[in-house]
Amino acid sequence: MDWIYIGLSLTLGMPKCNSGSVLCLILCLLLSSFVQGQDWDELNREGMNAYASGSFVQSRSTHVKALTIAERQYGRQSLQYTSSLSNLAYAQKALGDFEPATANFLEAARISQFHYGPTSFELFESQLNVVNIYLNRRLLDSTEFYILQARQTLKSAQNVTPDYFKDRVSDFYRGMIGLFNSEASLYYSKGLTMKAIEIMESLKLMLKEDIQYNPDLLSSYLSALNNLGTYYLEVGALEKAQKSIHEFIELTNPNEDPIQHLYALQSLGSICRELGIYDSAQLVWEQGLEFIVSEKLVNSDLNMVFLNNLGELHFEREDYKAAKNYFHQSKSQYESRPSYDPERYRTTLFNLAQSYWFDGEYPTADILFDQAMKNLLNQILKNFTFLTDTEKRAFYRRNLSFIQDYSSFALEMSGVVKFSEIADSVLKPEISGDLYNLQLNTKGIILNASNKMRKRILSSNDEVLMDSYKKWENQKNELAQSYGDRSQSEIDRLENSIEFLEKLLVKQSAAFETGFQIDEYTWKDIQRVLKPGEAAVEMIRLVDGLLYGALIVTPETRDHPVFAIVKSKKSKYLEKEFYRQYLNSIKFKLKDTVSYSVYWEPILDSIQSSVGRKKLKRIYFSSDGIYNQINLNTLINTKTDQYVVDEVSVVRLINTKELLVKKIKKGGGKDKKAALFGMPSFSLADEVFGPFVELQGTGVEIKKISSTLQEKGWKVSSHLEERASETNLKVLGSHDIVHLATHGFFYGIEQDQADPNITEVLLNSGVALAGANHKEGHLNEDGILTAYETTTLPLDSTQLVVLSACETGLGQYHPGEGVYGLQRSLKSAGAKNIVMSLWKVDDLATQKLMIDFYRNWLSGNEIREAFREAQIELRKTYPEPYYWGAFVMSGL
Repeated sequence: MDWIYIGLSLTLGMPKCNSGSVLCLILCLLLSSFVQGQDWDELNREGMNAYASGSFVQSRSTHVKALTIAERQYGRQSLQYTSSLSNLAYAQKALGDFEPATANFLEAARISQFHYGPTSFELFESQLNVVNIYLNRRLLDSTEFYILQARQTLKSAQNVTPDYFKDRVSDFYRGMIGLFNSEASLYYSKGLTMKAIEIMESLKLMLKEDIQYNPDLLSSYLSALNNLGTYYLEVGALEKAQKSIHEFIELTNPNEDPIQHLYALQSLGSICRELGIYDSAQLVWEQGLEFIVSEKLVNSDLNMVFLNNLGELHFEREDYKAAKNYFHQSKSQYESRPSYDPERYRTTLFNLAQSYWFDGEYPTADILFDQAMKNLLNQILKNFTFLTDTEKRAFYRRNLSFIQDYSSFALEMSGVVKFSEIADSVLKPEISGDLYNLQLNTKGIILNASNKMRKRILSSNDEVLMDSYKKWENQKNELAQSYGDRSQSEIDRLENSIEFLEKLLVKQSAAFETGFQIDEYTWKDIQRVLKPGEAAVEMIRLVDGLLYGALIVTPETRDHPVFAIVKSKKSKYLEKEFYRQYLNSIKFKLKDTVSYSVYWEPILDSIQSSVGRKKLKRIYFSSDGIYNQINLNTLINTKTDQYVVDEVSVVRLINTKELLVKKIKKGGGKDKKAALFGMPSFSLADEVFGPFVELQGTGVEIKKISSTLQEKGWKVSSHLEERASETNLKVLGSHDIVHLATHGFFYGIEQDQADPNITEVLLNSGVALAGANHKEGHLNEDGILTAYETTTLPLDSTQLVVLSACETGLGQYHPGEGVYGLQRSLKSAGAKNIVMSLWKVDDLATQKLMIDFYRNWLSGNEIREAFREAQIELRKTYPEPYYWGAFVMSGL
């Protein structure tokens, strides 16, 4: 992973002595009492000078002495004590001693409020120090909390004391710049780099206009240029990155500001590297290391940055010995500190692990990878609770490469696939267990976190919280109804309001106090719930989809899960040519003689060898990648002329961890409720036409299912024609079954990988209900239920949602996250089981399938077997998979 370093204006270390520094202001105020406080003053100055020269250990020691004297002579509530406390915190921060630095910055902020009040600029500066120490620790929730406090303090200081503000315009201006930098860095840490760029571009424009009147702003302008260059490199905008960094370098004077000079060297080397000019990049970064030594800055974070960059450069040149040397230096320097930035440390660990891996030293690489993955999971544990869904996705994607790299390493270390000469003596077949455990803990983690948050909010009995939740739901529905009819500025305003409410919900809920708990299960937990003849399979997309791994657990598994591989061919890829062949066979009703042997046989053979001669009855299958778009039941074994549905029961899951929750067994009807929607009146007036044609057959489907349910004691509400409306669906309340027989739609869109707009994705899939052909829509609803709106449906008690419509199982796929579409939204809303389709369906075949399914289930069969039997029965009338294989069931 590329190493980058973001410089923060006002946060690079202890402030210089200028009119904008609270610490220097305090010193100036104390000059009149110089004789009384001479010892303290001398120590304080000595400590500041030591810090400025890079002697952080000496600075810390000196400020400890100064703090003792300040407490004895002036007291713990004095300005002198506050000054020493803050200065000590700066030195501790520079040495990576983050916890005491945090405590000292917080105490300094408390004393500042005591002396200057809650609306003072001095308090704001103290709060900004707290913001940036939490940012260094990658504690994103605390960072955001104090950013909000600092912003409010700055605003209050401007409003409450206008005369004071007038006298210190430059200080306030500089403070605002520091706040902008911190906010941009927070967004970057969350993975929302485009938002960080937006903030920094506006800051740069503002500074460029004002710098001619106030030359003191040059340092802030340089930081903005440097940060912008780094952000643009992150998103691949090389031309914009070059422009920012070249301007930054031209304006930098190494004699006036050595830190900015180091940033210039760091950024210049990054540009050279991106352009493939490796010799120049190496030369520039080596100069940076020499400059660090000459300026006595070896204890600074920048030293580790240059070490890591040079390590990566040598790694790319396949000089692994030199790479390891640099990475080891960086790692050792981190570990010599009391604490450190976990993200940068993790990057160093991964880089070092990869160097050992590529150099053939697998056991050492394995140890380092293990350390790095624990670091990553710990960061997820600390931060996931406090992020919105969009931020969760961005944060996950920012760290996805670590998981993918480790998966590739595990693949080779297992010995299943050999990409290089690796001795059998160093192979570690049991690594498949580590990989399975990683899948259990991270696959679908975004959905899992969102579900937990929703349940905690709904069960809180907190009226204020519930009111916020209702507002959030209403605004999401408002956005869905008006997405194509409003200006971009109005949409942005509504999206920002929705995100603000979501943040409020997160902060107010009990989950904020308890944190997001990862259920740390292992493959052995899965094995314990498997019955004889059952198997659990976790699919993993590998090598950009050229390979897929199947991690297999059965009751007979001993030391580690079986690792089976599904491979592309030289001329046909699993996600391209082979999939098109599968889809065309379905569409044109041709016998598929290839897909079974490609997609299924390697997995089935491995399972069968694991269980021996025992009859295989059921496979719990957690899909990934292309397997989300294939119904395994439709694959035919040309040797036996049987489909997978005939051979074994395949149960689709998002994560095999679902096996550890309670299952639905029978369709008993006492006190159970079902809501059925069908035959919607898409056009509510004769003269209205649109894309959705009437579905008269769905009315028959609803009536027959209703009759079957009522015979078994179910309470049924049927919604037909104009009553099959979006409004009636949204006000349903709690039901055990929700059945929608109508049209479905999915419009694929290209996604910005840097900052994903999942809202747009979820607005492009859904189902049509009454009035959907009315272009202008209705007073409140437009008849189009999107996946985005579906997340707000009250489905926490719903055991089964049936989407009896075309292509309702399609959506936008992203590695490790699953498919964004109706299935995911329904799961997020709380639905336990979902029936959906992967392609366009035949109305009559669908009608028969659904009626038979309910009849089987309500007769006492287990829900999955009832669905499987219905598909087998339908095949007697419609033998081609096109008719009986479109629908799949997901969940337990």
